[in-house]
Amino acid sequence: MKKLAENSLRIAGLLAVLLLVFGCREGTFYTADLAKDQLLGTWVLSSFPENHQPPKPLEDCTLTFRKDGTFEAANFPMVMDVLPILKVKYTTEHGSWSLDEVGGADVRFRWKINLIFNQSRIAPELDITKGSSGIELFERTDLDFCSGYTLRRKK
Repeated sequence: MKKLAENSLRIAGLLAVLLLVFGCREGTFYTADLAKDQLLGTWVLSSFPENHQPPKPLEDCTLTFRKDGTFEAANFPMVMDVLPILKVKYTTEHGSWSLDEVGGADVRFRWKINLIFNQSRIAPELDITKGSSGIELFERTDLDFCSGYTLRRKK
């Protein structure tokens, strides 16, 4: 029994190290130069954590960035990771946003968008990632499993 416990601890330690070394969504973070103007316009929810589908059609959930540093969110998911269930509510409101460089070109997590909602007083952070259609926005809703939702530019 003691040997089983030791092996379990070794495996758990190895998994923790691998997660730290390789991280979430390895190789998909956008590390090139980025200007605030590249993010202007409307973004649409394009994916949601597995087994947690939103009650609205994905395309009804939008986020519009304006040049003056404000945004408008329509049916935007407010995700609360309350074990064992992911709880989601939706909000439609305004707020302010900023694009922050959190590291240099050689850093995997170079860019982050900070959102500050006026009414809800929440401040989600969106990572900038590379997707099949170009730049995507990603919010991690479960740090243990690196899951979250993705937004793509509206066409």
